[in-house]
Amino acid sequence: MLKMTWLSQLKIKLFSYSSKGLQCKQRLSQLALWLFVGLFASAASAAELPKEQYSTHTLAAQLNSPWSMVKLPNDTWLITERDGHVIIVKNNQQTRVNLNLEDLYVAGQGGLLDIVLSPNFNTSKEVIFTYAQGTAEANRLVIAKATFNGTGFSTPVIIYTVATDKNTPQHYAGRALFLPDNTLLFSTGDGFDFREQAQVVTSQLGKLLRINLDGTIPKDNPFINHKNPNAHAVYSLGHRNPQGLVYDYDTEQIISHEHGPAGGDELNYLTPATNYGWPVITYGDD
Repeated sequence: MLKMTWLSQLKIKLFSYSSKGLQCKQRLSQLALWLFVGLFASAASAAELPKEQYSTHTLAAQLNSPWSMVKLPNDTWLITERDGHVIIVKNNQQTRVNLNLEDLYVAGQGGLLDIVLSPNFNTSKEVIFTYAQGTAEANRLVIAKATFNGTGFSTPVIIYTVATDKNTPQHYAGRALFLPDNTLLFSTGDGFDFREQAQVVTSQLGKLLRINLDGTIPKDNPFINHKNPNAHAVYSLGHRNPQGLVYDYDTEQIISHEHGPAGGDELNYLTPATNYGWPVITYGDD
C-alpha cells in the first residue's frame, strides 16, 4: 500500500508540466513511468504469492435496497436500508428495526443513506446517519445522530440540515467520514438538475461540508468568514455526486470517489477551498 501510494504521488509529479516543451516532457515522463512500472512488475513476479486459502460467507440476506454498513467493536454489523430500516447482524442472526426518521423522503435515490460510528462510540454509543428529508417539491440531505443499545436505537436527532432545497430525487451524495480531528466531513450531490450550483459557494449542493459532532461549524473551515452563512460549512466545491470517502492515514490525505457522467468518474485528493470543476470541467459525457 505504501509503495502504491508513493507511485501515485510520483505519477502526479511526472505528469505535471507547463505548456512549454510539453511533448518532450511527455515522452521523458512516459519513459520514466515505464521503467518504474517494469521494476515493480519484476519485483511482484519474484515475490511469493500468499499460500492462504480464502472463503466467503453470507453476512445478511433478503435486504431491501441496502446503502451502507458498519462493524461495531463487538463484531455486530449495522446495515442501512433506504426505506428507513437498519439491519442488525449479531451472532449470525439478523433483525430489522425502524429508525422513525423525521420526514424521511424515499424516492429515486433518496432515503436512509450512510451510517458511521461516532469517534467516542465506545462510551457514547452514538451513531451518525445521513438521509433524504422532505417532499417531492422540496427535499434535502440531513445529518442525524442516535444512540444504539445493542438491540435498537434512540429517536434520531437532526444535527445538521443542508441549507439548499431541491425538487429532484437524485444525487444526494450522503457519504460521511470522521476526520482525525473528530470533525465530520460529508458529501452533498448536485441534485442532477441543479449542477450549476456546484460552482456557487453559497449553495450547499455539489459540495463537501465539514461540521462538528454537535452540528456547529469548525472555526477553521475555509469559507468561515464569508458574508453568507451557507458558505461557512463548505470544505470543497465543484462536485457532482461523491459517494466514497476515506482517510488515508499513511499519506494523511482525504480521498473521494465521485460518480461522474458517462466516462467521467473521479478519484480526488480533497483539500480545503479547492474547486473540483463540475460541471465546468469533466472528462465524461453528460
